[in-house]
Amino acid sequence: MVLIQALANAQGKGCKLAEIVGATDLSKATAHRILATLMAAGWVEFDSQSGVYHLGVALVGIGAAASARHGVLELARPHLERLEQLAGDTVYLSVLIGGWAVCADLVQGSHPVRVVDTLVGDKRPLGSCAGSLALLSWMEDEALSASLAAQLHQRAFGPKVPEASELQRLMEASRTQGFTEFFSADMPEVVGLGVPVFGAGGEPVAALSVLGTVTRLAEPRRERVVEWLKNEGEALTKDLQSLNPGFGLGDVRRAFAV
Repeated sequence: MVLIQALANAQGKGCKLAEIVGATDLSKATAHRILATLMAAGWVEFDSQSGVYHLGVALVGIGAAASARHGVLELARPHLERLEQLAGDTVYLSVLIGGWAVCADLVQGSHPVRVVDTLVGDKRPLGSCAGSLALLSWMEDEALSASLAAQLHQRAFGPKVPEASELQRLMEASRTQGFTEFFSADMPEVVGLGVPVFGAGGEPVAALSVLGTVTRLAEPRRERVVEWLKNEGEALTKDLQSLNPGFGLGDVRRAFAV
């Protein structure tokens, strides 16, 4: 919106109505009406003594959340790119928001046989792919129970989630071996491998995963890919703590739920 941009360009000094009109080519009446709407939302504030409009606290908060989002993505991107360079297959960053695994970023594989089944912004039920299974498998008991209860609703949407007994087996196997391995019922020739990324409290806040063909991710190559995943997952966990020593699920929600 040009009006918001005009206030942002003022770099904290704010603008009077005449300055906003001049910068936006809006009529005085239109600018005044839009400003009133933005003020009601908390996006713009008005200093009655000086007659100057400023960006509001609510809009600054949204900007801070967007900044946090880019901070997380900037930290994660080198790990995704390194994984893709090593594995040659598509790499995903998933984050946990509102009981869903949301694809926050991906790097498409360079190998001629390339698998991409999720795009940035897509959300998947927990336990329906390697990344979402990593988020689910390392949850504490209380969070796990709530997530499993939510799946009763999620099962009606998007990719299929394994039945309860099979999901329990997958989670136990994941924790035992230290990574997830997920075979899609819809694409039997495809397999995903994943690892969790932890917050300061030890809770999973994100996941890294590699998606490729069963042939490419079979042993002995699978062992190397898992090692690369674990290394990058541990490194990203440390990087997130450097962004914020108390980094946790609240930071993920603020960064990605704008």
